[in-house]
This record gives sequence, C-alpha cells and structure tokens, in this order.
Amino acid sequence: MTDTFPKQVWTKLSAIDCSEQVQKKGQLSYLSWANAWTALMDVYPDSSYAFLDDHRQPSGTIEVHVSVCVSDGESKVKRQMSLPVMNYKNVAIVDPDARDISDARMRCLVKCIALFGLGLFLYRGEDIPAKREQKPEPLATDEQKAIIDDYIAADKAAGTTIVPPRRSVWVGRNKDRMTESQAATIIKECKES
Repeated sequence: MTDTFPKQVWTKLSAIDCSEQVQKKGQLSYLSWANAWTALMDVYPDSSYAFLDDHRQPSGTIEVHVSVCVSDGESKVKRQMSLPVMNYKNVAIVDPDARDISDARMRCLVKCIALFGLGLFLYRGEDIPAKREQKPEPLATDEQKAIIDDYIAADKAAGTTIVPPRRSVWVGRNKDRMTESQAATIIKECKES
C-alpha cells in the first residue's frame, strides 16, 4: 500500500531539521518566513500560497488568513491558518497599520506551513496553559501522628471505637505518607466521636 500524498508531504517536511534557522525575539522562538518558504520550495517547488480576506473584529483587531497549497505535479494538499495581528508581546493590536498586517500575514504563512510538518515543533504547547507548579502537601507532623496514635491506643485499651475502624486500618498502612490535611481530618473525626 502506498502512502497518500498528504502523508508523503508530512513525512518529508517533518523530517527537515530547521532548528539551526530558528531565531529568538524576546522569549519566543520563530522561523522566518523566508527560511520556511525556502525549505518548502526545496522539496515542493510547485507549491503556492494565497492570503485570504482579513476579518475585522468588533474590538477593532484584525485576524489574517492564509491558504498554502503544497504541490508535486498533479498531487496537491491544502491547509489554511488564521492569526490575529499582534504586537511583540503577542497581544492583539487595535486598528493595526499596514506594516502590522503585513508582518502578521507572513507569521501566519509560517504557521500554516508548519501544519504540513515543517517547523511544527515551534508551536508545541502553544495552546496548552502553562502548568502551575504544585508543591507537594507537607506530611503529617510528629505531633499529629502522636495524637492519632494516642486515640488508637485509647481505643485498644478501652475496647472503644473513637477512631473509626476504617481510619485505624488506613492510618496503619499510610502513617509515613499521611499529609497534614489527612491527619487533621482524622483528628477532627476522633474528637467528634
């Protein structure tokens, strides 16, 4: 079974290492439109692109659109992309000028070419919110453990069930990894019984 043309395009373009052509602007990495277009034309010189109609939003910002057609003889595959006209902080510009729109179109072109596999690594995680570092919850204090141990010992000595049986078993299995909040909950349950 032969690969489809879109699969062939993906295989060829995603294999191109363009990491040496990546430039930095502030904290952002990007591939210039000239480098992206050159890399595409080196493999598929029949390819073309067209800028589609811009969309003006009620807020006065503009979204640009591009269509890229990768061609090899009669075989063709098209992709489209849109991008807001943004400033250097990636914030949409209200009433952008011609230069802002032109720059956004070329950025959009590179992003659309990435949909075929070329330089897509630059956009990984772009639409994923940054993970917040979660600090592990502190473990139960020695004082909390001692209080729970006292309740369990009192239960055994008196034959009572101040510590609910399910909690007593759980504490026995998890005492060394019990968190402060878990210990606080168990102590509260014991005081309420």
